[in-house]
Amino acid sequence: MLGALPPPAGGGRAVEATVTAAVPLQSALSGVDALQVLLVAMAAASTALGLYVGYQAYRGFRRNDSVPMKFLSMGLVLLTAVTYGLSFGGSLAFQYDLAPDLLRPAWQVAVRGSQLAGLACIVYALYRRP
Repeated sequence: MLGALPPPAGGGRAVEATVTAAVPLQSALSGVDALQVLLVAMAAASTALGLYVGYQAYRGFRRNDSVPMKFLSMGLVLLTAVTYGLSFGGSLAFQYDLAPDLLRPAWQVAVRGSQLAGLACIVYALYRRP
């Protein structure tokens, strides 16, 4: 056979160890859907970008003592990091039965409330008169 590699010097033990070490990882990831991983990665990236923009707005507030920049910063952090954190934490808590299903509606209200508060802060920052 062209390009075939000779067997390892240890009689194939290294290959067996590699295969058996990969089996627990493979079985742990067998229930993970690629789409779900992509969605979590995108949500984490948008959270990181939102935090960065919120931090820059906070720096603008500190530099210029601008109240609209303060509300813009708060709104972005509420809209991205707090909302994603509540949503992700809640989905894990309910999926793994760490929180009773009785709390699910209250958790959803908290997520939507942080979104609404973040948007309200941003609107206030945009239309506030100095």
